[in-house]
Amino acid sequence: MRVSLNLIKKYVDLPKELTAKQIADDLTLRTVEVESVENTSEKYNNIVVGKILEVRQHPNADLLRICITDIGEKEPVQIVCGGSNLYQGEYVVVSKPGAKVVWHGEGEPVEIKETKMRGELSYGMICGATEVYLDNFFPPKEEHEIVDLKGIECYPGQNVSELVCMEDTVIEIDNKSLTNRPDLWGHYGIARELSAIYNISLKELPKVSVDNTLPKYNIEIKEPTKCNRYVGIEIENIYEKESPMWMKALLVNTGMRPINAVVDITNYVMMAVGQPLHAFDRTHVVGEKIIVRNAKKDEKLLLLDNNTIDLTEDDLVICDENDAMALAGIRGGKKDSILPETTGILLEIANFTAGTIRKTGKRFAEKTDSSIRYEKHIDTERVDLGMSLALKLIKEEFPESKIVAYGDNYPIKTERARIELTQ
Repeated sequence: MRVSLNLIKKYVDLPKELTAKQIADDLTLRTVEVESVENTSEKYNNIVVGKILEVRQHPNADLLRICITDIGEKEPVQIVCGGSNLYQGEYVVVSKPGAKVVWHGEGEPVEIKETKMRGELSYGMICGATEVYLDNFFPPKEEHEIVDLKGIECYPGQNVSELVCMEDTVIEIDNKSLTNRPDLWGHYGIARELSAIYNISLKELPKVSVDNTLPKYNIEIKEPTKCNRYVGIEIENIYEKESPMWMKALLVNTGMRPINAVVDITNYVMMAVGQPLHAFDRTHVVGEKIIVRNAKKDEKLLLLDNNTIDLTEDDLVICDENDAMALAGIRGGKKDSILPETTGILLEIANFTAGTIRKTGKRFAEKTDSSIRYEKHIDTERVDLGMSLALKLIKEEFPESKIVAYGDNYPIKTERARIELTQ
């Protein structure tokens, strides 16, 4: 598991004198096995924002341009570039001499040097996203497209790691050392552990309550021994848009791929508190309720990854009144995708039993970030933590959003362990 210290610091104020190496050593000695420590900004050394002041045709090459570029130094520099979307006034990503880039997004990083291209001096390189570790932030639409920073507040010479919120430290933990600690499969759990190690306070998570006068969203759990709790929240005025840069960075640093604001919020909450969530497009849910049941004989499900699976009667599925929509706790179905035309969602925050998820995941060779956590036996009260944080983030990113229905079917509560101590 990849742990972002930027996210950890939202929950504990670590002593300023602590180094990342010391934190890694202390975690290894006390709790889990740390495999590596990564400074995520290092790969952006000498990679900065540039502003193209002038674009000229290269005299000796039809597909190359000469770009006079302000990179925050005393004088503009000349860079030869073959990008397909160059224009005067464009803010771009420039790798200066000394920077290491992945040439055309393939192979090992190579060091950029001042050179001549077809007889013309080129100081550095104007880069595409795959060349400078930015394809998760600026997915390219075509092969020769360079990163266009239009609409993003930036200035010439600014380091790109600052621009994309990648000034972070990531501690990678061996998953095997977490197997018997479901409480640590989220940053809040790791923060709690650090608060104990260093005897510092753990900050409280946000508590967001739902208006109990809202219309009830009907949730039918036909297999309560497999689904101990299911919360469904119908929210309108939600649409597809990009996440803020800080959220994208935290997802990238914890091993996730940013997709859109709705999906990213669910993934961020999972990484933060260890509670998986799922969002259905509310227009794709047929009828007025969610049904949690075993699959029917010969039932099929088209998953988000376009893989059609043949379900068995032992597999738990999330259904509307017509069909199965998702493989419970493992992967969503194709019909519930968040699309450009999405106007509202049904947010799922549920608790599925470990054995159920483990057996179904093994049957279909499906191992997801969600299933990994459910397999460790998450407690039912984690649903409340996930719900509160998700609703807080949704309101921040979609101020006009509105909860229109709420349901909480809670057949089996996790019992608190009680330990008797002698004096």
